[in-house]
Amino acid sequence: MKARFISLSLISVAPAHLRGGLTSLYQFNITLGILVAAAVDVPLVKRGGGWRIAIILQSFPALCLLIGMIFLPRSPRWLVQKGRINEAYDVLLKLREERDAQQELKDILQSWQDSGEDEVSWRELARGRTKQLLMVGIALQMLQQLTGMNALMYFGPRIFRSLSLEENTFQAVNNAVNCLSTLPALYLADRCGRRGLLIWGTTGMICACCVIATVGSFASHEAAAAGPTSMAAYVTVSMVFTFVINFAYGWGPMVWVYCAEMFPLRSRSRCVGVTTMSSWIVEIQHEDRLKSRLRAEDCDSEVFSTASPDTSVESLTTALEEDYKVKKVLGQGKFGLVQEVVRKGTKQSFAVKVVSSNKQSEDEIQLMASLRHENIVCLHDSLEHDEMLYIIMELCSGGTLRSWIEDRYNEHLNMQVYTAPPKRVLANCIWQILDALKYLHGRGFVHRDIKLENLLLLNAGKCPQLKLADFGMATEFQKGELMTQRCGSPGYMAPEVVRGGYTELCDLWSVGIVFYQLATGKRLWPLTPTHEQHYDQVLAETPLTLKSDAYWNRLGPGALEMAQDLLSLECSRPTAACTIENDWLRKHVLGGDDGWGRFSIVSAMSWAHVFSAEETRGNYLIAQLSPVLLEGLGLASFFVFAGFSAAALGLACWLPETRGVALEDIERLFDERFGAARTVSSKAKAQILGLPQPAEEVSVLVGKAPCGTEEQGESDAMAAELGRPGKGREVQKQGSSDFDSVVK
Repeated sequence: MKARFISLSLISVAPAHLRGGLTSLYQFNITLGILVAAAVDVPLVKRGGGWRIAIILQSFPALCLLIGMIFLPRSPRWLVQKGRINEAYDVLLKLREERDAQQELKDILQSWQDSGEDEVSWRELARGRTKQLLMVGIALQMLQQLTGMNALMYFGPRIFRSLSLEENTFQAVNNAVNCLSTLPALYLADRCGRRGLLIWGTTGMICACCVIATVGSFASHEAAAAGPTSMAAYVTVSMVFTFVINFAYGWGPMVWVYCAEMFPLRSRSRCVGVTTMSSWIVEIQHEDRLKSRLRAEDCDSEVFSTASPDTSVESLTTALEEDYKVKKVLGQGKFGLVQEVVRKGTKQSFAVKVVSSNKQSEDEIQLMASLRHENIVCLHDSLEHDEMLYIIMELCSGGTLRSWIEDRYNEHLNMQVYTAPPKRVLANCIWQILDALKYLHGRGFVHRDIKLENLLLLNAGKCPQLKLADFGMATEFQKGELMTQRCGSPGYMAPEVVRGGYTELCDLWSVGIVFYQLATGKRLWPLTPTHEQHYDQVLAETPLTLKSDAYWNRLGPGALEMAQDLLSLECSRPTAACTIENDWLRKHVLGGDDGWGRFSIVSAMSWAHVFSAEETRGNYLIAQLSPVLLEGLGLASFFVFAGFSAAALGLACWLPETRGVALEDIERLFDERFGAARTVSSKAKAQILGLPQPAEEVSVLVGKAPCGTEEQGESDAMAAELGRPGKGREVQKQGSSDFDSVVK
């Protein structure tokens, strides 16, 4: 409602020569609000209960808007529609000079009579010229979303993360660029024209999208080797901001200007409402998929906004039992107990890890609080009670990856036979683990305890979405420095961890072990408890040989080589960022070798949409292609955005220029575009071309001035055309007491 009524109000009261800039002010204030809100959120995110303060703060602008609406004058066109011409003239006198107010009122009355005095019905919107204009407005609003700006705002941090850049930097810089780049539209909309800004902006967006999709591939591939200083990464980042700049002065504000001024008076309100609704339909699809994939943002179900959850490490005054009800025990390990609990107020389920309160546990909470990734368990809250620490996390109800593997064993001829998962399912599992590690290592942390038990399934199924858990052994590392502390689980520890002196690549060894177990259903070394105590001897005495057999042949060429690279006894194994680019992995992640899988965020997909019910027979259907591309926002998806931008460019070239044209004449401009017989008035053409008004129209406007002044003559001409004797300046002196009756 706000988006609809604010644009209508601005259009109604703005003079023709300022209408574009004033309406663009609506979009500028939106971007300014986003920038201010993001700046305010920075300290609130780190504060306990900060989301409550955010909710309170955002009520103040709404209160100011409510108070301001009380003093906002009614739309003169709406008053004319309701027959309240006297009030319409009073409003125009407050906003215009007398001569301009009279001329505008005459134009409004003429437009009202030409289009019909009754308000258009909903059925009439689907017929005739109104239907054609409505389709143009809907196309403008939908293309504004489909060109990729909102998807970029949502998933831009992931692009930065894939380039080994600080993702929080993107939010700060991007919000500032978006706000400042909207300012030129306020000045240029009524000088260079709306159509020109749309064409220039769309051209820049197309170029930026194509460069991001091509150069970004090299940036993503070189990020691990060349680091964030890669030239390709810098080019990609600059093109991202180029896209934002061109959208901010073009399609951001100009769409609202066109949609508010292109419709006839009697149907304008409803048509603007329909076009605004079409914009929000696409916007809601983005937001809905964002919330379903970025589960870290909806951990606190007490509010339905995007306020950040309370992840601070602080001692709460209430005990666990006061807010949560224990449902069952999920598991127990050497360091603590894991239970499933239900929050009493919201009935939302969580997993609670109960451990002794010590520095290691507090460090684990601090680390989890800083992580936001779709394949890492989300921390909801933490509280301390009786020297015990309760770590409240996202519940993964599908069990562990070990239990999922065990469920794939079936009895056959009195033997337990392992049914390996399909190639694409296996590849997606490994891809998710690598994506989580790429994010973790990029932030300067190493896990050091990757194993089947610490890989949780969000939901049970044949195509699991994995979550990396248990950061009790995780620590921060410095690039190039060796760690010496021996930690991890026997059977998963890398040889260099046993020897002492290792880097973050020890996690990749563990991924290789998991890969082997997923492919074969068995451990690389079937360790007994005695062997686990002497794991270093097992590594030294047992040769590591991976041979091509039925298991690896089934996976196709490249799978065995990838496992051998991960399980290299030397410390030269590839990084997570490089391994995720492996040809075999890329080929099977999206089921194609056309390069699309290489740059797509596969773990951001909804698995139920990606795989059909016949997945066990190897028949995979990728459904909802466009939402998946927008949702995953792979770099190659920018080719899709470039395609939508090309369609937007075609529409922008077709649109007529409305700069400086009275609202009542804009309909005639669109009639010309549609090939109607109605022609644009000579006055409208003169305004478009910036020429002097035709003499005959000037004489009609000015009329005779019996009192000797041009201004008085205009008043008399206005009164004469409306059937009233000329009284010169008496119109303004007497106000509008008898103006309504004269018009009637």
